[in-house]
Amino acid sequence: MSATTPAAAEEQFAQALRAESPGATGSPLPVVGLGGSAGAIPALEAFLAGVAAPSGAAYVVVLHLSPSHESSLAELLQKRTTLRVVQVREPMAVEPDTVYVIPPGHALAMVDGRLDLHELPTGEPGRVAVDLFFRTLAETHGPHAIAVVLSGHDADGAIGIKRIKERGGLAIAQDPADAAHAAMPRAAIATGLVAALKMGDNTIGMLITRALAEMSRFADKMGSNPLTFLGLAGVGDLVTTCTSPLSRNYRVGLMIGQGKTL
Repeated sequence: MSATTPAAAEEQFAQALRAESPGATGSPLPVVGLGGSAGAIPALEAFLAGVAAPSGAAYVVVLHLSPSHESSLAELLQKRTTLRVVQVREPMAVEPDTVYVIPPGHALAMVDGRLDLHELPTGEPGRVAVDLFFRTLAETHGPHAIAVVLSGHDADGAIGIKRIKERGGLAIAQDPADAAHAAMPRAAIATGLVAALKMGDNTIGMLITRALAEMSRFADKMGSNPLTFLGLAGVGDLVTTCTSPLSRNYRVGLMIGQGKTL
């Protein structure tokens, strides 16, 4: 298996999940998938600290958590955000301004506007959880899907972001120089499909979420994906401005939301 080619067990499991998904729902609710492993929690905290309700999006956190003990990740993240944070323990519908956290030893799948729980494939100890979620998210949310690959080992997420992009969604990776463990974001960037973004500034979560939510709403109004005429260069320009004053960042976010080329 390469970084962008799934192993046979993963592909079989992904096909089983896809069979449960009816495909794109047309829902205008953007869903932001945040995937990572070792070293991802500080980036998650910084991202969520900059997001306040009403954000116009739901957030799903998929990390590689040890199945040997109960995770306190949901409680930890709740301290850094005003959004509601819940750990997924049973199938549940996604709602705006809510952060959903994967439980240890499981995979999450997006099915018809809800999150379903599945045990991870045998012999795949957590290193495919991000790919599996991104792939089902792409199938159900299309251009309303946003994938963010954070710090972590291995290459989990690189396969899933390809599906996100194929369905018209957006993909971003943490800048490897900014990540505690660069393997996951580096593999995502190597696909040539994502922009790299430093996660240390807590204004970034607000900017990215607001801009991408506007892009998804614009897709509904125009009946087409705004990436058709924005493209990666537009996202790249947004990323570049993230180190500029917030007032400039916000104007850029609005420009992207209105479908204007930067």
